[in-house]
Amino acid sequence: MSTTTTTSSIQQLTVPSWQDNPPNDATDQPFQALARGDRNGVLKLRGIPSFKDPYAKRQWIREHMAAAFRFFGKQGYGEGVSGHISVRDPILPHHFWMNPFAMHFSLIKASDMVLVDSQGYVVEGGNQAMINEAGFMIHSEVHRARPDAVAVAHAHSIYGKTWSGFGKPIEMLTQDACNLYGKLGVHAEHGGIALAQEEGRAIASALGKTNTAAILQNHGLAIPQIENLV
Repeated sequence: MSTTTTTSSIQQLTVPSWQDNPPNDATDQPFQALARGDRNGVLKLRGIPSFKDPYAKRQWIREHMAAAFRFFGKQGYGEGVSGHISVRDPILPHHFWMNPFAMHFSLIKASDMVLVDSQGYVVEGGNQAMINEAGFMIHSEVHRARPDAVAVAHAHSIYGKTWSGFGKPIEMLTQDACNLYGKLGVHAEHGGIALAQEEGRAIASALGKTNTAAILQNHGLAIPQIENLV
């Protein structure tokens, strides 16, 4: 069995008015160069917004988590009760949001997200539902080892499972693969379902401090940018 684990650094989020509080990327020339708008430069790509209200930021995070889950579901990443995404809470230190246990990716809504503390216990503020124990073991250790990782995703994708059997980095054969060249670690001793913190630590160690992803042999991938997976 193989899985995919991803993490993401989410920037500051924004107050509901795009006109008064444009996204951080609105004036980013390399970002804007990806597309062409009008002659007056009024049309801009919308990047990740920034919020002044932390509760608005929290809601934005939950909504985008739900969107990521829906995308995962559409891609067929759901496999039984496996797979999870976590995002650090912008208000409570050492807390993060996770999906409820055994709910299919394609059905998850923002209101379904569960808030857990550093010990993996469900707390008030979100959906009062159980979470995946193995998911917490993986996500908590990756978040602890990678302070830059605001989000972590772990999913059972067909191609990720297949490639992980080789136990080697992805070769630089396509322009997409170039994004990962020299940024992949390999965890060759995957210990199965992560029901102990030791396995979570091993995955975090394979990911390293700067790698974009780690390949868990015969299991899947671990990635510190949710956008890299989605």
